Amino acid sequence: RCPSDAWVKRGSYCYLASCSTGDMQHARQQCASFGARLTSVHDANEELFIDWLAKSEQNINGDTCGEYREMYIGLTTINNGASWEWDDGSTFDYEHWVEGEPNNTFTTAHCTTIQITDNLTWQNVECTNSMGYICKKAV
Repeated sequence: RCPSDAWVKRGSYCYLASCSTGDMQHARQQCASFGARLTSVHDANEELFIDWLAKSEQNINGDTCGEYREMYIGLTTINNGASWEWDDGSTFDYEHWVEGEPNNTFTTAHCTTIQITDNLTWQNVECTNSMGYICKKAV
């Protein structure tokens, strides 16, 4: 079972999109409070589902979950972009970066957001940016 009606079940996971903005640490803490982690993404179908979920949350709240309509996902780097890891420890087997990303120009863009737009691409950002987030929890 999912933790509450705010969560949506897909396969063997429950997902939550939240427009409650904060930095990456805030997003991680919010997910952890439900026994969840920031979402990992493993294929285009899961990415489309996450996009639908995020757009649904944005429509309910009547806002855009941040100025750029981006939400944190659980992908980070600890070595300035040489490799990327999912918070949940799952295999990094799918990626959908916006053209030119990850760029890590300032060596501080260690976190990742999914852009809730028509092209659904990812961008590496500073972990202090204030964004919404997507949680994922095994059922």
